[in-house]
Amino acid sequence: MTPSGALDTTFDPGEGLGLGEWIYALALQEDGKILIGGTFATYDGVARNHIARLNADGTLDTTLDPGAGTDSEVYAIALQPDGKILIGGAFTTCGGEPRAYVARLGAGGALDATFDPGLGPNDRVESLAYLPGSKVLIGGYFTEVGGQVRWHLARLNANGTHDTTFVPVTLAYEFATVSAIVPLADGRLLVGGSFTVTQGTEEFLGTARLTADGALDATFAPGTGANDAVYALKIDRRGRPIIGGAFGSVNDEARAYLARLGGGGALDMTFDPGAGADSYVHAMAIQPDGKILIAGDFTSYDGVARTRLARVNAYGYDLFVPLASRE
Repeated sequence: MTPSGALDTTFDPGEGLGLGEWIYALALQEDGKILIGGTFATYDGVARNHIARLNADGTLDTTLDPGAGTDSEVYAIALQPDGKILIGGAFTTCGGEPRAYVARLGAGGALDATFDPGLGPNDRVESLAYLPGSKVLIGGYFTEVGGQVRWHLARLNANGTHDTTFVPVTLAYEFATVSAIVPLADGRLLVGGSFTVTQGTEEFLGTARLTADGALDATFAPGTGANDAVYALKIDRRGRPIIGGAFGSVNDEARAYLARLGGGGALDMTFDPGAGADSYVHAMAIQPDGKILIAGDFTSYDGVARTRLARVNAYGYDLFVPLASRE
């Protein structure tokens, strides 16, 4: 899209994905190239099993060839400073080799054999974050990593093995998962997803802040939290978490699928989306000017037609009109 929401016709993916195929993960390289992961087997008619890289104009970048790729979906992508590519998902093989739900590729797309999680997690990975010092955080549906109990969040060493020194707080819930991980500059972590955490005598859902070693940061107090899953989590320029997801309220205040928290975790009452989105928010990005792009299942925002994509000011509504909403 252009800054005003019109289709950017200089970006042309050709045939793109096959019918019924999905992109679940995107990562933008510094050179403008775009990594994509999802359910797809081809891109513009060329075999690319669940992972591909596009040029800045949308065409397939043939210099990245994952070979056999993965045997199932890719849900998360994270870039390392050295150009290597971390992927997580529902797969159990990558490049024809066993890789339990997490793997690393070289800059050219081949499996990086120096990163081997061994037993790895016991269920799919939905979020990834690369940490200074080359360690990797993973979040998802798993309850074990390397045969040890880890409730939906774990840390891996630079070679992919389980870092057993990171013992996170129990993130429990039926069908729990960690959908978003945001490392903070001071070493602490913000995580969002579908989980409950107990703090003292209170239990809250959806968002938590942890210390660098995985313990619950008691200075982050979201009250009762969101009343349903958090799918997207970003930090604005003032250090305030912005959350999007399936929730209809936060700390017992109406917030339809989008909310902002203060730095201490409490609901920021100065950010009021009004009627908000009319369905789930799955993805979010913050522009350099502080405006917030949201994407998801919705067809309106604050009562105005916005088909699955909208932009929001720091205090409310914006005049960005994506193509699908134009008459």
